[in-house]
Amino acid sequence: MVALLAKRNRKLEEELAERRKAEEALRQANRELGQSKNATLSLREDLKAENEGRKKSEAALRGSEAQRTTILNGITTNIALVDKGLRILSVSKSAAESVCSALLIS
Repeated sequence: MVALLAKRNRKLEEELAERRKAEEALRQANRELGQSKNATLSLREDLKAENEGRKKSEAALRGSEAQRTTILNGITTNIALVDKGLRILSVSKSAAESVCSALLIS
């Protein structure tokens, strides 16, 4: 009977040791999950800030383009904005009308 109790005790101790290992593995996985969650939340905040910055930049660009168009349309002189490769980026309203008139006359 003592031998049977000793055998059963060893089996319970082994099960308890396995359970402790499993609990520790679970705690470790939980810590890693927490770290992953924090990293994900941080990344989300970074992306949100980047998106807000992009929206501000796009709004500023739209405002700048509207201002340029307003200025060019208000000028009575023929003006063309060109890049370094001499590609036409924008023209004043009077320049566009002059080119259209010249094309119609030709």
